[in-house]
Amino acid sequence: MALASTSVFSAEPPATPMSLTTGQTLQALPQITMSALDNEALRSRDAKRSALTTEPVLQFAEPIAVSISAESDWVSLPAIKGKVSYSLWRTKISSPGALSLNLGFEKFYMPQGGSLFVYSANGEQMIRPFTSKDNEDHGQLWTPMISGDTVIIEVNIPTDKVEFLRLELSSVNHGYVGSDIQTVFQESRVL
Repeated sequence: MALASTSVFSAEPPATPMSLTTGQTLQALPQITMSALDNEALRSRDAKRSALTTEPVLQFAEPIAVSISAESDWVSLPAIKGKVSYSLWRTKISSPGALSLNLGFEKFYMPQGGSLFVYSANGEQMIRPFTSKDNEDHGQLWTPMISGDTVIIEVNIPTDKVEFLRLELSSVNHGYVGSDIQTVFQESRVL
């Protein structure tokens, strides 16, 4: 993949996805599409569960097990005048019909200077960047929801630290109740 424009990058973790500031296009983006789920059948299942108990069913998404890691398809962005050289990895995840998506990374370790971004395909919704400050002893990361059925995952990391990155997406959570947490809890009370 060719670099459309050249930019200067520092050793600070990127605050916005580099693909959006360097002219990288989404057309060349690898895409993984989940098998379609029936939202109405999932809500019906929860209504039946709810009828058997006095406790509300608080599930809003159906987990889909996956194993996706950032091991290939890296794009190198050139360094200018001694600045840090960065590498970029992206993939598009789709779960047709999902009202929202959130992601579970079974393995997450971000080296200093790197950032993980999760954003909607149209770029209107973006979760804050996940950096080395988000590394936990348990080595996992679970993201907030993004409305819609498609998200982009992007990693921007100093090229000399790519080998230290640990990133394995293990769960794509297909939202079938609501696209925001307030809707989820309001609808769970109705069931």
